[in-house]
Amino acid sequence: MSVPERGRIKNMDIINTLTARVAKDGRFIGEISIALRRDYLIDFYLI
Repeated sequence: MSVPERGRIKNMDIINTLTARVAKDGRFIGEISIALRRDYLIDFYLI
């Protein structure tokens, strides 16, 4: 998970997270990247 950074489009704080996709035989086959609003994560974990 990244440190909060300022989003370019809506000028709000976002956090990026990235995970690798690995095949059953161990080969790297891609990645999944998700950007979430920082305030969403705060609300989610504090409630």
